[in-house]
Amino acid sequence: IEHELETTKAYIDIQLMVYKNTFDVIFHILPSVLEYQIPSIILQPIVENAIEHGILALPENKRGQIIISAYEEGSDILFDIFDNGPGLSEEEAKSILESSNKGYGVKNVNDRLKLFFDDTYGITFTSSPDGLTVTIRIPKYIDLNEDF
Repeated sequence: IEHELETTKAYIDIQLMVYKNTFDVIFHILPSVLEYQIPSIILQPIVENAIEHGILALPENKRGQIIISAYEEGSDILFDIFDNGPGLSEEEAKSILESSNKGYGVKNVNDRLKLFFDDTYGITFTSSPDGLTVTIRIPKYIDLNEDF
């Protein structure tokens, strides 16, 4: 997870340069989750969507914000990626996870997590008037011999 976060932070730094620091990114990462493993390229596609479909959809007078959290819940690790953009309807969220026509990166991440772990894990969406939270659920996993 530590490596995945470093890669995601590097992607965010590039996007902040491209978009001239028009949004803020806040990290709330529980240090104990850093030792666990996660398949590669899980967070970056979600953050990319938060920027492209959340932050860039904001009116010019509203500053964008992304909050990335990682925490433990029982035997799982959860990542919440929040953006203060317009959010999604339930139908849009369902379409993204079921169709390869929209949200290909998000669908790919969800499918990979379910394939690697099982159907208990993957992505869920929570839309509110404040924005959208994408939650990624994975099990606590350490296998020093396994290379994702």
